[in-house]
Amino acid sequence: MTEGERKRAYLDWWKENGDVAHMATSFPQCGCESADAAPGGFGPIKDEERLRYFAVSRSDIDLKRSPKKSITSSIFKRCFKSGMSTCRLGYASRAELNFSAQLLYEHQLHEHAEFGGVLGVVDFTAAAVRRPQESLEQVCCIVDTPLEDRNAHADVVSSKIVDEPEAQTSLRLLLFNAIGGVNAFCPVAEVTDCDLLAFRPAALAS
Repeated sequence: MTEGERKRAYLDWWKENGDVAHMATSFPQCGCESADAAPGGFGPIKDEERLRYFAVSRSDIDLKRSPKKSITSSIFKRCFKSGMSTCRLGYASRAELNFSAQLLYEHQLHEHAEFGGVLGVVDFTAAAVRRPQESLEQVCCIVDTPLEDRNAHADVVSSKIVDEPEAQTSLRLLLFNAIGGVNAFCPVAEVTDCDLLAFRPAALAS
C-alpha cells in the first residue's frame, strides 16, 4: 500500500468514525490532504478551489430568536470538532448541491420545525481557510471526503488540536475575516447555481 492509499483508507474510515483530534494525532501537518482520490472522487483540493458551506437555521443563524442577524464566526466551530462539511464548487453538479441542501433542510426541519432550514450559502477559496494570514502556519486542512451521491464533498478541519475556548474563538474570527465576514453570505433568493428556495424555513415561506 502506498502512502497515498494509506491516507485514503484512513479518510474513508475517518468520515464515518473520526473527529478532528483523531486526524490531528494520526496525520499531523495536514498529511491527509495528499490522499489518493476515492473512486468517483476528485482528489486533493487545490488552493484556488472554491468551497461552499450551507448556512442553516437555527445552527448558524437563529431565525427564531434573532431573525435579522447574519452569519458569525460560529460557522467555523465544526472545524475544531467533527469537521466542517462543504461542497467543492468546481465539481459539484446542480443536482448534488440541491441534494446537499435537501439533507440539511430535512435535518433542521426535524429538529426545529418551522424555523429549521437553509438560509443561504457561504463560498470561499481553499487558500483563505488554509492560511488566513501568510505569517501564520497552516490553520485548517481541507480533505477530500466524498459521500454517497455527494462526490464533491470535502471537510475543513483544524490542522491541530485546539481545546482552549479562547484560542478557538480567536481562530474562528481569523477565518471569518479571511473569507470576507458577513459579506461572504449569500441568501437563498440570490443563489443561482442551485435551487434553494424550496429548502427555506417554513417561517420565511409564508
